[in-house]
Amino acid sequence: MGGLLVSLGLLAFRAGRRRGYGPFWTGMAAAICIVTAKFLFVSSLLLYGGVVILIAASLWNSWPMQESTGRQSAVLSQPEERS
Repeated sequence: MGGLLVSLGLLAFRAGRRRGYGPFWTGMAAAICIVTAKFLFVSSLLLYGGVVILIAASLWNSWPMQESTGRQSAVLSQPEERS
């Protein structure tokens, strides 16, 4: 349980500066799957599925964002030609 709370806390930490709250909510769904599988249904499939989803959310959160190139913004800022 403590490991899940730490994982969710790290996914939520500075989420606005990284990839938003998508990885956090994905991790929250994974944590719910893990706790449900461990204590309510005792399902190995649900437990391992939750672990895979939590790992995927962590990778999603840690994947570096691509820098936008200056070319795209330069194309958008060119004035229109008038005839």
